[in-house]
Amino acid sequence: GLDTTISQLTTSLADLRSTLNQTEVLRATEKAENLQTIKTAKEGASAVEEAIKILKIFYSQAAKATVLVQASPVSQDSTGPGFEGAYTGNQDGSVGVVKMLEVVKWDWKLPQE
Repeated sequence: GLDTTISQLTTSLADLRSTLNQTEVLRATEKAENLQTIKTAKEGASAVEEAIKILKIFYSQAAKATVLVQASPVSQDSTGPGFEGAYTGNQDGSVGVVKMLEVVKWDWKLPQE
């Protein structure tokens, strides 16, 4: 009768509380993991942005590079270093590298949204 129903409901209530506690622990764990993922993504995006900035500065300065002529006993005995002019970086390739890093940066930013 009534005692059996009360006993069953008490058992069901205890089971529900246990399930609720397990769910709360699971959600807290997932939240902590998500916060760590977001933190890592922000750090990654920041590092990629810094790399892009450094590469843009390098390639803009390399494009303007000049050669300083220095005489040395070695250069008198050889035909030279095997190249002429200042190294100005691979200007065409730099565009591709920077664009690829922009894509990587956005990949890092996606988990933050």
